[in-house]
Amino acid sequence: MRDQDIHAIASEHAESLLASVRTTPFGPDAVVYKLRDKMFCLIGAVDGRPAVTLKCDPERSHFLREHLPSIRTGYHMNKRHWISVLAGPDIDDDLLRDLISDAYALVRDSLPKAQRIGLG
Repeated sequence: MRDQDIHAIASEHAESLLASVRTTPFGPDAVVYKLRDKMFCLIGAVDGRPAVTLKCDPERSHFLREHLPSIRTGYHMNKRHWISVLAGPDIDDDLLRDLISDAYALVRDSLPKAQRIGLG
């Protein structure tokens, strides 16, 4: 995946998820996607490179970071529960979409039952 593609693909997929809300609480250079006021995706930069920071299961996070050099611990986030994905030859569109969907599902599943109604 190329640097110029990662933000567009991430935004398109995050916006397609049911009840996902786009916000910019950290300024115009960082786009945050939330579900019921809980963040699951941050689109911004890491060390000057385009990146997508995502909520991630700790065990999966460890596996991904061990096997994919373009995935790091979450930039300015809880290192156990967040990852930052940078563009690279080891990242493709399907993997990025899968990671975003998983981040969304983690947040959805953590919501109280009443807030999960209608979310699948």
